[in-house]
Amino acid sequence: MPIIKITQPFINNELHCPEGKVRIEYCDIDLPGLYVEVRKSSPGQGTYYLRYKDSKGKTCHQKISKTHEMTVRRQLTCPVGVNYLDRLNDM
Repeated sequence: MPIIKITQPFINNELHCPEGKVRIEYCDIDLPGLYVEVRKSSPGQGTYYLRYKDSKGKTCHQKISKTHEMTVRRQLTCPVGVNYLDRLNDM
């Protein structure tokens, strides 16, 4: 899973699954836990997710939205994004 800065230009131009893979996760360097999953079956499109640990230490994944449904800026300020920041503060 590549660790990158998730930006709108990246979302608009770079979402692809490498040859030989079915899916890939692009993880954000600035916001740990935030990632975009891209599947080979949907080139150019992805899904924002939040990866976090619950109170029992289990890794959880929260789907936020499809990349074509909201911009990176909106994604980081939406209610789910607020919950994301709250979860980071609790870690």
